[in-house]
Amino acid sequence: MAEAAVSLDELLAVLGAGVVEAYSLPKGLSVPVTGVQVYDPADQRAWRDQLVLGVGVEPEAARELIRRAGAAAAAGVVLRGADAALRDVAAEAGVAVLVRTAWLTWAQLVGLIRAGLASAGVQVDDELESVPLGDLTAFANAVGNAAGGAVTIEDMRSRVLAFSRTDESVDEIRRQTILGQRMSPERVEALRENGFFQALWTSGDVVHRQAEGDSPERFAIAIKAGGEIFGSIWVAAAGKPLPVTVPDTLRAAGRAAVPHLIHLRAREGGEPFLIEESARALLGGHGSAEVFALRASLRLESACAVLVFDQPEMPVRGLLNLVNLECTAFRRPSVSFAEGQRIFVLLAELPGADEAVRIARRLAEQLKVKIGVGDVVPSLAEAPKSRDAAALAHRVLRTREEPVARLEDVASAATLALMLDELAGVDQPVRTPVATLTSDLLATLRVYLDHFGDVPAAAKALGLHANSLRYRLRRIEEVSGLDVRDPEQRLVAELQLRLLG
Repeated sequence: MAEAAVSLDELLAVLGAGVVEAYSLPKGLSVPVTGVQVYDPADQRAWRDQLVLGVGVEPEAARELIRRAGAAAAAGVVLRGADAALRDVAAEAGVAVLVRTAWLTWAQLVGLIRAGLASAGVQVDDELESVPLGDLTAFANAVGNAAGGAVTIEDMRSRVLAFSRTDESVDEIRRQTILGQRMSPERVEALRENGFFQALWTSGDVVHRQAEGDSPERFAIAIKAGGEIFGSIWVAAAGKPLPVTVPDTLRAAGRAAVPHLIHLRAREGGEPFLIEESARALLGGHGSAEVFALRASLRLESACAVLVFDQPEMPVRGLLNLVNLECTAFRRPSVSFAEGQRIFVLLAELPGADEAVRIARRLAEQLKVKIGVGDVVPSLAEAPKSRDAAALAHRVLRTREEPVARLEDVASAATLALMLDELAGVDQPVRTPVATLTSDLLATLRVYLDHFGDVPAAAKALGLHANSLRYRLRRIEEVSGLDVRDPEQRLVAELQLRLLG
């Protein structure tokens, strides 16, 4: 029997305006939709005729997601934003691309799409998928019924979010975990030391723990979406051995649990979560400055700037709280969020560029990171320009010693980086001298040019006698024909060395 489906056109009509916007429809609106899935890069088997939500997918990763969705015959992909280049990718993949409106959270969107599918006539038969959004106790019971064991759902701090009913006697570890509403510190430390947690968070699959004494065997899986970990699901044997199907059940449960954990995070996060999402959409170039200003209680014509830095080794939420606390010390409103491995901080109500730099220097000192500072722009609507400047300045800083810089501070290096981006895609029409050199001679040439032809200084940097360096330079000329006294040859050689990295 064919699976119940509605057309994309029917679903969008039920959802109504202001939920998602159609960005690219290479197969039109008649494609069938049977359900909704949160993006899981490890499993595309369940994507056929599904709407795939790109939760946590950065703009540069959206192309790969669209291609995967097309290969898996998905009905469409929903993204937080899209640029013009994605139209060609969507057309090639033959998959619809929709954009989530900025004022709607992923949790709200999951609930609306599920309700929309039900209203349009698609019935969900699977017990895991049919659990009402946010009812984690019902979800734990559904997993327990399917897995044939006792289930707990935990967050990243090993706090119990929900557990399943069981008529069987439970082991002491489960009993203490449920009574204490979290795994005991001693057990957490033991699982950390023996590598179980590392395997759980990084393996991307089900992790098995053998029975030990009175403790029955357990299986666990991380709940992930878009590279972000929301928590974990644990299944323990309860009065009888676990069936061999438990790993497959847990894999399905891990996918199905994502919307529930996103919903929980949004509900716990409340207004701060919505403000972060609005800032993310604004800086991504597809959000509304008016919506962000309203949610963050800021003036639309508020002078602002963006800071960008790589995420240090610490939990994201604690890091964002620390960033906002430091900004509060300067009495400047701020909103920060993580995007992949980078942190973005939007500073508002700034009197000038010096204030943004002072805040950046304080954060760089506290967090031991390098921070790109965007230009101060006169309104929130222009914040994306500041973001672009900060991102480029930060890119340049990665290879420099100073911890903080504005784009104007590294203008030459930034211009060179952009030029090299353009040159990287150009086929070299001829075999240039640099292309003929071995790696050791390339290293010698690089240091010599970096020291502007100063033989004593370059020889010292290479740990060579000056005469040894002169011999190598003659070898470079003999092997490649490069004449470093020729301005054009020197310029081409320097650019090619930069492209080689």
